[in-house]
Amino acid sequence: MVVPQDVVRVRVHPSVTVIPEKSFFKRNQLREVELCDGLLEIGNSAFDMSWGGSSLKRIDITEDDNEAFSSCTMLRNLALPSHCEIGVHAFKDCLDLKQLGTERNIISALKHRFDNLPIHKMLYYQSYSQGRIIRSQFDDPSIKQQDTLGMTPLHILACSTFQNIELYKVLIEKHPESLITEDKWGAVPLLYAVWSNTNSEIVQLLVQSYKSIFPNYEFNWTTMMETLGIFSATGEEIKRLHNIQRASFSNQYIDLDTLVENAITRSNPDHSNYMTLRSLAVFTTRIISTRALAIRHRPIRLQIMESIRTKVTPDTIQGRRDYVNNVYKKLEIIEDKYNKMMEALTMFELLLWKNKMDDCCGHQRKTRQTKKMRMDDTTMRKQCRIKCGAETNIVIEHVLPYLEYFST
Repeated sequence: MVVPQDVVRVRVHPSVTVIPEKSFFKRNQLREVELCDGLLEIGNSAFDMSWGGSSLKRIDITEDDNEAFSSCTMLRNLALPSHCEIGVHAFKDCLDLKQLGTERNIISALKHRFDNLPIHKMLYYQSYSQGRIIRSQFDDPSIKQQDTLGMTPLHILACSTFQNIELYKVLIEKHPESLITEDKWGAVPLLYAVWSNTNSEIVQLLVQSYKSIFPNYEFNWTTMMETLGIFSATGEEIKRLHNIQRASFSNQYIDLDTLVENAITRSNPDHSNYMTLRSLAVFTTRIISTRALAIRHRPIRLQIMESIRTKVTPDTIQGRRDYVNNVYKKLEIIEDKYNKMMEALTMFELLLWKNKMDDCCGHQRKTRQTKKMRMDDTTMRKQCRIKCGAETNIVIEHVLPYLEYFST
């Protein structure tokens, strides 16, 4: 069987016992992997240079040179059964797991991740059972603890491929502090919920819980966005996180300029914090979209966004910087043209207003022979009188008839 190059999610059938070597080699778009209960062996480099969040049980990887998960740089949510045998190089170049120490420390942490943590373990493996929720199961005091990855049950649920809003409600009720608990990578559950493309109802529940339970909690939005950028999250996921900040936490700061600068300088694929060109384009788009909102003309906004699609050549720091500067230059030119157009439209509107006012009084005076106008007509004077701030009366001829005309 040949695995498609663009595979994103994989769920291994229960009848499968062996995943051959290099089965998912260089499947760089792979985001989620669910391995079955009966799986016994994962071949050498089976997930090499892929991304995966796996649920592993009874896996035998015994060869010392086996590099089953080599270069899975984004691998985080993983557990190993305590009795399994695994080669010491299985997690070679798994940059995120390096937070746990040496490769031996990584293996030990993953084997003992759920020791005395029944709720964590239940939620990690829930995609296989998808059983009925029994609230008494969540009364165990371990619900307040963090596993070897620093994750609470709420973190694990947010990473899961099986989502259940009732589980979120129970966890938040039983241990609300898990909303603001950070794992080994400094991430809170909201980040994983967005990253896992959790449905909007659940994300909204999390947002409202933050606002009601911890109204003064400050998210590190810049770091959260940067995490998605480093791990090549989709443009929609980055946009979704940014929109949450805009809509629900607009008083909190996000440094988009720094994100773009980091994406420019991290152009080396061998660097641990490398950002792809897609991440650079997405961050630049977020800045452009913020400024484009001030432009109330859709064709012009589309023209601005079209400038983002310019190709970056070459893919170097200078090439990326030239790309960003070119986009900003186009934006400034378009903004300048738009502002001049709006100035012209304003003058045109004033001219129309003046003509309308002249029309309103045309029946009283055909020409103006003096600079000082006399308004003896009490009816017209009443129509043109407005109050401004204090008790001062200001009389502007024909303003009220004009406004009444355009309000109908």
